[in-house]
Parts: sequence; C-alpha cells; structure tokens
Amino acid sequence: MEGILVKILAVIEIALVCFTIYSLTLVTGTADTNNGLTKTLVPVVATLVAIIFIHTVLWCVYFTQNPLAMNYYFIISGAITMIFSLTALSVSLINV
Repeated sequence: MEGILVKILAVIEIALVCFTIYSLTLVTGTADTNNGLTKTLVPVVATLVAIIFIHTVLWCVYFTQNPLAMNYYFIISGAITMIFSLTALSVSLINV
C-alpha cells in the first residue's frame, strides 16, 4: 500500500513540476500590465507549495525506511537548490 502511495505522489509531483515550468515560461519576458504577472504568478506559487508539500511527504516516507540514504539526498537536493537559486537570480537580473 505504501509503495502505491509513493508512486502516485511521485507522478503528481512530476506533473506539477512540468506545469510550473510551463507556466513560468509563459511569464518570462512579458510586461507587467494590469497586474497580469500577479494573476499568473499566484497559481504558480500555489503549485510550488503543493510540490514542496508532496515532496516533503515522499521524503518522510522514504527516509523512515532507509535513513542511511539521507546523505545522498542532501547532496543532490543541495545541488538542485543551487541551480534553482542561480537561475532565479539570473532571471531577476535580466528583467531589471
């Protein structure tokens, strides 16, 4: 039962990540007129919150079964976080 739940949550998380990436490509480079950026960005932020929540649930389920794998997770998640942070920084610098 737990394996099926993990697979379902993982598929939902991947779908939400794809939706967020697609939504952010629509926002990039557009002018902010009539609060259009805010109207687009609020659903994206809500989707990101859902991704973080699902990922946290998956994280808790996985590491209760295999606590020794946390080191690899932290290395990979640190690298991915660095990529996202630097991408966000570069996008904010370009739009200025």
